[in-house]
Amino acid sequence: MYVKVKDGLVERYPYTPTDLIRQHPDTSFPAGALSEVFLARWGVYPVEESEPPDCNPLTHRVEEGMPFEEDGKWRRSWAIYIMSAQEQAEAAAHLAEKLGSQLGRVLNEFAKTRGYDSMLSACTYAASAVDRFKREGQYCLGVRDAAWAALEQIMADAVAGKRRPPTDLQQIVGELPKLAWPE
Repeated sequence: MYVKVKDGLVERYPYTPTDLIRQHPDTSFPAGALSEVFLARWGVYPVEESEPPDCNPLTHRVEEGMPFEEDGKWRRSWAIYIMSAQEQAEAAAHLAEKLGSQLGRVLNEFAKTRGYDSMLSACTYAASAVDRFKREGQYCLGVRDAAWAALEQIMADAVAGKRRPPTDLQQIVGELPKLAWPE
C-alpha cells in the first residue's frame, strides 16, 4: 500500500505503482517492480501496515484515516467513532443472527448423530412412548434451551459492555452446554 504525496501533503491514498504508470502513459518506466527509491522520486511512498485499534464492535466503529509521516516513514492512521443507537442495534442484531445461525447448525448436526433430521425433530420425541426416544427428546429440549439461553446471556453481556463480543461461535463454545447424548 502506497501514498502519493505532493509538497508534503497526501495527494492520493491508497495509491499503487500501477496508478503511477497509468497517470503517466507517455513515460517509460523500468521493467519489473519499481524500487522504493525510484517511487520516492515521484512522491510515492510505502505506508507501513498497522492493526486497527481494539474497540467494542457493537458500540464503536473503526475507520482508516489518511496516512501521516513520522520519522521519515508513512504510517496508517485510524479513528474510532461511537456508533448511533440505530447502528448499535443493527450491529447487535447482525451478530446475534450470525451466532444464532452457527448455533443452529451445531445443534442440528448434533441431533443428526443419532439419526434425527434436526434438533427440532429430536425435540418432538420428548413425549414419545419409546423410552430411548423420549430420553433423547427430553435431553435435546433441555440442551437446546440451555444453549440458546447461554447465547442470549452472552449477547446481553456484550451489548452491555460487560464482555468482549464474540465474532464466531467457536470463541464461546466452552460457555455453551456440552453436547453429549445421555446413556
